[in-house]
Amino acid sequence: MKIRLFSLIMLLCLCTKSSAQLNQRYLQYIQTYKDIAIEQMHQFHIPASITLAQGILESGAGYGDLAQRSNNHFGIKCGSDWKGPRVYHDDDARGEAFRKYNTVRESYEDHSRFLRYRSRYSDLFKLDEIDYKGWAHGLKKAGYATNPQYAYRLIALIEDYQLHQYDNASYYVADVNEVYQLNDNTVNDQPEDNKYEFQPVIYQIKYCNGIMYVEARKGDTLENISDEFRIRLNKLQAYNELFDGYVLSEGERIYLNKKKNYASKHTSKDPFYIVKGGDSMHGISQLFGIRLKKLYRLNRMQLDDNLPPVGYPVRIR
Repeated sequence: MKIRLFSLIMLLCLCTKSSAQLNQRYLQYIQTYKDIAIEQMHQFHIPASITLAQGILESGAGYGDLAQRSNNHFGIKCGSDWKGPRVYHDDDARGEAFRKYNTVRESYEDHSRFLRYRSRYSDLFKLDEIDYKGWAHGLKKAGYATNPQYAYRLIALIEDYQLHQYDNASYYVADVNEVYQLNDNTVNDQPEDNKYEFQPVIYQIKYCNGIMYVEARKGDTLENISDEFRIRLNKLQAYNELFDGYVLSEGERIYLNKKKNYASKHTSKDPFYIVKGGDSMHGISQLFGIRLKKLYRLNRMQLDDNLPPVGYPVRIR
Protein backbone atom coordinates (compact mmCIF):
# COMPACT_ATOMS: atom_id res chain seq x y z
CA MET A 1 0.00 0.00 0.00
CA LYS A 2 2.83 2.39 0.92
CA ILE A 3 4.61 1.56 -2.34
CA ARG A 4 1.47 2.32 -4.36
CA LEU A 5 0.96 5.61 -2.50
CA PHE A 6 4.59 6.58 -3.07
CA SER A 7 4.28 5.77 -6.78
CA LEU A 8 1.12 7.86 -7.06
CA ILE A 9 2.79 10.83 -5.36
CA MET A 10 5.81 10.55 -7.66
CA LEU A 11 3.54 10.42 -10.71
CA LEU A 12 1.68 13.53 -9.59
CA CYS A 13 4.98 15.33 -8.98
CA LEU A 14 6.21 14.43 -12.45
CA CYS A 15 2.98 15.66 -14.03
CA THR A 16 3.15 18.93 -12.07
CA LYS A 17 6.77 19.43 -13.03
CA SER A 18 6.01 18.70 -16.69
CA SER A 19 3.17 21.27 -16.69
CA ALA A 20 5.34 23.87 -14.99
CA GLN A 21 8.05 23.40 -17.59
CA LEU A 22 5.78 24.41 -20.48
CA ASN A 23 7.13 27.55 -22.10
CA GLN A 24 4.70 30.40 -21.49
CA ARG A 25 5.79 32.16 -24.67
CA TYR A 26 4.91 29.03 -26.64
CA LEU A 27 1.50 28.84 -24.98
CA GLN A 28 0.83 32.49 -25.80
CA TYR A 29 1.93 31.95 -29.39
CA ILE A 30 -0.41 28.98 -29.77
CA GLN A 31 -3.34 30.93 -28.36
CA THR A 32 -2.62 33.87 -30.67
CA TYR A 33 -2.20 32.00 -33.96
CA LYS A 34 -4.11 28.70 -33.65
CA ASP A 35 -7.19 30.05 -35.45
CA ILE A 36 -5.15 31.12 -38.47
CA ALA A 37 -3.41 27.72 -38.51
CA ILE A 38 -6.80 25.96 -38.48
CA GLU A 39 -8.08 28.24 -41.25
CA GLN A 40 -5.03 27.47 -43.39
CA MET A 41 -5.40 23.73 -42.72
CA HIS A 42 -8.91 23.68 -44.12
CA GLN A 43 -7.92 25.70 -47.15
CA PHE A 44 -4.57 24.09 -48.01
CA HIS A 45 -4.70 20.71 -46.22
CA ILE A 46 -1.59 21.32 -44.09
CA PRO A 47 -2.01 20.04 -40.50
CA ALA A 48 -2.56 22.93 -38.10
CA SER A 49 -0.21 21.21 -35.66
CA ILE A 50 2.62 21.30 -38.20
CA THR A 51 2.02 24.96 -39.03
CA LEU A 52 2.01 25.97 -35.37
CA ALA A 53 5.08 23.87 -34.52
CA GLN A 54 7.00 25.32 -37.47
CA GLY A 55 5.90 28.83 -36.50
CA ILE A 56 7.12 28.36 -32.93
CA LEU A 57 10.39 26.79 -34.01
CA GLU A 58 11.25 29.11 -36.90
CA SER A 59 10.21 32.37 -35.21
CA GLY A 60 11.25 31.67 -31.63
CA ALA A 61 7.55 31.90 -30.75
CA GLY A 62 7.46 35.31 -32.42
CA TYR A 63 10.41 36.71 -30.45
CA GLY A 64 13.17 35.88 -32.96
CA ASP A 65 15.04 38.68 -34.70
CA LEU A 66 13.74 37.73 -38.17
CA ALA A 67 10.14 37.55 -36.94
CA GLN A 68 10.42 40.87 -35.15
CA ARG A 69 11.92 42.69 -38.13
CA SER A 70 9.89 41.17 -40.94
CA ASN A 71 6.87 39.23 -39.57
CA ASN A 72 8.50 36.18 -41.18
CA HIS A 73 7.45 33.30 -38.90
CA PHE A 74 8.58 30.41 -41.09
CA GLY A 75 12.10 31.36 -42.14
CA ILE A 76 11.19 31.50 -45.83
CA LYS A 77 13.95 32.96 -47.98
CA CYS A 78 13.32 35.17 -51.00
CA GLY A 79 14.28 32.95 -53.92
CA SER A 80 14.23 34.05 -57.55
CA ASP A 81 10.40 34.23 -57.72
CA TRP A 82 9.95 36.63 -54.79
CA LYS A 83 9.16 40.19 -55.90
CA GLY A 84 8.21 41.60 -52.50
CA PRO A 85 10.11 43.39 -49.75
CA ARG A 86 13.00 41.65 -48.05
CA VAL A 87 15.31 41.78 -45.06
CA TYR A 88 18.82 40.38 -44.65
CA HIS A 89 19.59 37.91 -41.91
CA ASP A 90 22.41 35.53 -41.05
CA ASP A 91 21.31 31.91 -41.41
CA ASP A 92 23.19 29.13 -43.24
CA ALA A 93 25.29 31.95 -44.67
CA ARG A 94 25.79 35.60 -43.73
CA GLY A 95 23.35 38.22 -44.96
CA GLU A 96 20.81 35.96 -46.67
CA ALA A 97 17.65 37.55 -48.09
CA PHE A 98 14.38 36.64 -46.36
CA ARG A 99 10.82 37.55 -47.23
CA LYS A 100 9.26 40.47 -45.40
CA TYR A 101 5.52 40.74 -44.68
CA ASN A 102 3.20 43.48 -43.52
CA THR A 103 1.48 41.18 -41.03
CA VAL A 104 1.96 37.76 -39.46
CA ARG A 105 -1.17 36.57 -41.27
CA GLU A 106 0.60 37.22 -44.58
CA SER A 107 3.45 35.02 -43.39
CA TYR A 108 1.03 32.18 -42.58
CA GLU A 109 -0.70 32.47 -45.96
CA ASP A 110 2.60 32.57 -47.83
CA HIS A 111 3.84 29.53 -45.90
CA SER A 112 0.75 27.59 -47.02
CA ARG A 113 1.27 28.51 -50.67
CA PHE A 114 5.01 27.86 -50.39
CA LEU A 115 4.33 24.24 -49.43
CA ARG A 116 1.28 23.70 -51.61
CA TYR A 117 2.64 24.95 -54.92
CA ARG A 118 6.21 23.59 -54.89
CA SER A 119 6.71 20.19 -56.42
CA ARG A 120 9.29 19.08 -53.87
CA TYR A 121 6.58 19.13 -51.19
CA SER A 122 3.93 17.42 -53.32
CA ASP A 123 4.32 14.04 -51.59
CA LEU A 124 3.29 15.64 -48.30
CA PHE A 125 -0.21 16.22 -49.63
CA LYS A 126 -0.69 12.49 -50.12
CA LEU A 127 -0.52 12.10 -46.34
CA ASP A 128 -3.47 12.30 -44.00
CA GLU A 129 -3.96 15.69 -42.36
CA ILE A 130 -3.71 14.08 -38.91
CA ASP A 131 -0.42 12.34 -39.72
CA TYR A 132 1.77 14.99 -38.12
CA LYS A 133 4.71 12.60 -37.76
CA GLY A 134 4.65 11.82 -41.48
CA TRP A 135 4.48 15.54 -42.26
CA ALA A 136 7.36 16.34 -39.92
CA HIS A 137 9.65 13.73 -41.47
CA GLY A 138 8.43 14.65 -44.96
CA LEU A 139 9.36 18.29 -44.46
CA LYS A 140 12.85 17.32 -43.38
CA LYS A 141 13.22 14.90 -46.29
CA ALA A 142 12.08 17.57 -48.77
CA GLY A 143 14.75 19.94 -47.49
CA TYR A 144 12.72 22.50 -45.57
CA ALA A 145 15.46 22.70 -42.93
CA THR A 146 19.06 21.54 -42.64
CA ASN A 147 18.98 20.60 -38.95
CA PRO A 148 19.09 16.75 -38.82
CA GLN A 149 16.80 16.83 -35.75
CA TYR A 150 14.21 19.09 -37.39
CA ALA A 151 11.46 16.45 -37.65
CA TYR A 152 11.93 15.30 -34.08
CA ARG A 153 11.85 18.85 -32.78
CA LEU A 154 8.53 19.46 -34.55
CA ILE A 155 7.08 16.22 -33.20
CA ALA A 156 8.24 17.05 -29.67
CA LEU A 157 6.55 20.47 -29.83
CA ILE A 158 3.34 18.97 -31.17
CA GLU A 159 3.16 16.32 -28.46
CA ASP A 160 4.38 18.47 -25.54
CA TYR A 161 1.83 21.18 -26.32
CA GLN A 162 -0.90 18.84 -27.69
CA LEU A 163 -1.02 20.73 -30.98
CA HIS A 164 -2.50 17.66 -32.70
CA GLN A 165 -5.85 18.55 -31.11
CA TYR A 166 -6.17 21.33 -33.69
CA ASP A 167 -5.88 18.90 -36.61
CA ASN A 168 -9.48 17.85 -35.93
CA ALA A 169 -10.77 21.36 -35.32
CA SER A 170 -13.75 22.87 -37.10
CA TYR A 171 -13.06 25.55 -39.67
CA TYR A 172 -12.24 29.02 -38.36
CA VAL A 173 -14.01 31.57 -40.54
CA ALA A 174 -11.95 34.72 -40.69
CA ASP A 175 -13.71 38.06 -40.75
CA VAL A 176 -13.92 39.11 -44.39
CA ASN A 177 -12.48 42.54 -43.64
CA GLU A 178 -9.56 41.00 -41.76
CA VAL A 179 -8.80 38.72 -44.69
CA TYR A 180 -8.99 41.22 -47.50
CA GLN A 181 -7.65 44.42 -45.94
CA LEU A 182 -4.14 43.02 -46.37
CA ASN A 183 -4.34 43.83 -50.04
CA ASP A 184 -4.43 47.56 -49.24
CA ASN A 185 -1.18 47.59 -47.27
CA THR A 186 2.31 48.20 -48.61
CA VAL A 187 5.69 48.34 -46.94
CA ASN A 188 6.58 52.00 -46.75
CA ASP A 189 10.31 51.65 -46.35
CA GLN A 190 10.71 50.04 -49.78
CA PRO A 191 11.38 51.93 -53.02
CA GLU A 192 8.18 52.71 -54.93
CA ASP A 193 8.96 50.30 -57.76
CA ASN A 194 9.60 47.46 -55.28
CA LYS A 195 6.39 47.72 -53.31
CA TYR A 196 4.55 44.44 -53.17
CA GLU A 197 0.81 43.99 -52.97
CA PHE A 198 0.23 40.81 -50.99
CA GLN A 199 -2.42 38.53 -52.40
CA PRO A 200 -5.29 37.78 -50.02
CA VAL A 201 -6.81 34.39 -49.24
CA ILE A 202 -7.93 32.81 -52.51
CA TYR A 203 -11.31 31.64 -51.25
CA GLN A 204 -13.17 32.43 -48.10
CA ILE A 205 -14.87 29.35 -46.71
CA LYS A 206 -18.49 29.93 -45.71
CA TYR A 207 -21.20 27.71 -44.26
CA CYS A 208 -24.83 27.04 -45.14
CA ASN A 209 -26.92 24.33 -43.47
CA GLY A 210 -23.74 23.16 -41.77
CA ILE A 211 -21.98 22.56 -45.12
CA MET A 212 -18.82 24.30 -46.33
CA TYR A 213 -19.05 26.23 -49.57
CA VAL A 214 -17.16 28.85 -51.57
CA GLU A 215 -18.41 31.47 -53.97
CA ALA A 216 -17.14 31.22 -57.53
CA ARG A 217 -14.92 34.06 -58.70
CA LYS A 218 -14.95 35.53 -62.16
CA GLY A 219 -13.48 32.98 -64.59
CA ASP A 220 -13.67 30.07 -62.14
CA THR A 221 -14.40 26.57 -63.35
CA LEU A 222 -15.38 23.45 -61.48
CA GLU A 223 -12.01 22.03 -62.52
CA ASN A 224 -9.93 24.72 -60.82
CA ILE A 225 -12.05 24.58 -57.65
CA SER A 226 -11.65 20.81 -57.71
CA ASP A 227 -7.87 21.23 -57.94
CA GLU A 228 -7.75 23.92 -55.27
CA PHE A 229 -9.58 21.87 -52.65
CA ARG A 230 -8.34 18.46 -53.79
CA ILE A 231 -11.86 17.15 -54.36
CA ARG A 232 -12.37 14.86 -57.34
CA LEU A 233 -14.26 16.64 -60.11
CA ASN A 234 -17.01 14.03 -60.30
CA LYS A 235 -17.56 14.34 -56.54
CA LEU A 236 -17.73 18.13 -56.72
CA GLN A 237 -20.25 17.85 -59.54
CA ALA A 238 -22.28 15.36 -57.50
CA TYR A 239 -22.22 17.54 -54.38
CA ASN A 240 -23.62 20.44 -56.41
CA GLU A 241 -25.73 18.35 -58.81
CA LEU A 242 -24.09 19.89 -61.86
CA PHE A 243 -23.44 18.37 -65.27
CA ASP A 244 -20.27 18.09 -67.37
CA GLY A 245 -19.40 21.37 -69.07
CA TYR A 246 -21.45 23.48 -66.65
CA VAL A 247 -20.31 27.12 -66.73
CA LEU A 248 -20.07 28.82 -63.34
CA SER A 249 -21.41 32.30 -62.68
CA GLU A 250 -19.53 34.74 -60.49
CA GLY A 251 -20.78 34.53 -56.90
CA GLU A 252 -22.39 31.11 -57.39
CA ARG A 253 -22.23 28.78 -54.41
CA ILE A 254 -20.15 25.64 -54.76
CA TYR A 255 -20.50 23.16 -51.92
CA LEU A 256 -17.45 21.21 -50.81
CA ASN A 257 -19.46 18.45 -49.14
CA LYS A 258 -22.71 16.62 -49.79
CA LYS A 259 -25.84 18.70 -49.24
CA LYS A 260 -28.50 17.67 -46.73
CA ASN A 261 -32.07 16.40 -46.94
CA TYR A 262 -33.67 19.58 -45.60
CA ALA A 263 -32.80 23.03 -44.26
CA SER A 264 -32.12 23.27 -40.53
CA LYS A 265 -33.86 25.80 -38.30
CA HIS A 266 -30.48 27.50 -37.92
CA THR A 267 -30.38 27.99 -41.70
CA SER A 268 -33.95 29.28 -41.95
CA LYS A 269 -36.48 29.85 -39.20
CA ASP A 270 -39.27 29.66 -41.77
CA PRO A 271 -39.92 26.14 -43.14
CA PHE A 272 -41.00 27.69 -46.45
CA TYR A 273 -39.20 29.77 -49.06
CA ILE A 274 -41.28 32.15 -51.18
CA VAL A 275 -40.46 31.81 -54.88
CA LYS A 276 -39.02 34.94 -56.50
CA GLY A 277 -38.50 35.91 -60.11
CA GLY A 278 -35.53 34.15 -61.69
CA ASP A 279 -35.58 31.27 -59.18
CA SER A 280 -35.15 27.63 -60.09
CA MET A 281 -35.50 24.50 -57.99
CA HIS A 282 -31.76 23.89 -58.34
CA GLY A 283 -31.06 27.48 -57.30
CA ILE A 284 -33.25 27.07 -54.22
CA SER A 285 -31.50 23.80 -53.38
CA GLN A 286 -28.13 25.60 -53.55
CA LEU A 287 -29.40 28.55 -51.54
CA PHE A 288 -30.32 26.35 -48.59
CA GLY A 289 -27.88 23.44 -49.00
CA ILE A 290 -30.58 20.87 -49.78
CA ARG A 291 -30.24 17.97 -52.20
CA LEU A 292 -32.34 18.68 -55.27
CA LYS A 293 -34.17 15.34 -55.27
CA LYS A 294 -35.03 15.79 -51.59
CA LEU A 295 -36.33 19.30 -52.28
CA TYR A 296 -38.65 17.91 -54.95
CA ARG A 297 -39.76 15.15 -52.59
CA LEU A 298 -40.44 17.62 -49.76
CA ASN A 299 -42.81 19.43 -52.12
CA ARG A 300 -44.36 16.26 -53.60
CA MET A 301 -43.07 17.21 -57.02
CA GLN A 302 -41.54 15.19 -59.84
CA LEU A 303 -38.12 16.08 -61.26
CA ASP A 304 -39.71 17.23 -64.53
CA ASP A 305 -42.34 19.43 -62.86
CA ASN A 306 -42.20 23.16 -63.51
CA LEU A 307 -41.11 25.57 -60.80
CA PRO A 308 -44.09 26.88 -58.82
CA PRO A 309 -45.11 30.47 -59.69
CA VAL A 310 -43.65 33.58 -58.08
CA GLY A 311 -45.05 34.03 -54.58
CA TYR A 312 -45.62 30.31 -54.06
CA PRO A 313 -44.19 28.78 -50.84
CA VAL A 314 -41.64 26.00 -51.40
CA ARG A 315 -41.10 23.74 -48.40
CA ILE A 316 -37.46 23.51 -47.35
CA ARG A 317 -37.92 21.20 -44.33
